[in-house]
Amino acid sequence: MQLPESSSNIYPRSVENIKAILEFYFQFETHTEITETAVQLYERRGVALNQLEYTAKFVTKHRDEIRKIITNRSLWNLMRDTRDVLFVPSQKWEIRNGTHTPKLQALENWTKSF
Repeated sequence: MQLPESSSNIYPRSVENIKAILEFYFQFETHTEITETAVQLYERRGVALNQLEYTAKFVTKHRDEIRKIITNRSLWNLMRDTRDVLFVPSQKWEIRNGTHTPKLQALENWTKSF
């Protein structure tokens, strides 16, 4: 699986552009969920716009499989956790509770099959 480089962006990383990506890939989510997720993704630095688009495309394509691993099914959780696994080294994953790390590790192991 070839991941996009963070330096190959054409458009600036903004809430508006992140929201446009989410609206394109998650057409059946509410406007509120799209907006809240876009703001949260914008506030968390470290992942470029093209990497967020790759994450959205990946989540859309593999949503059923990802939801078997990530049981909190909000758009924010699906995007955050998949983004972390794809683009953030495991030692920098944000640890939220005792069950989170094994889920991310399981998701990371699953993504290695590509």
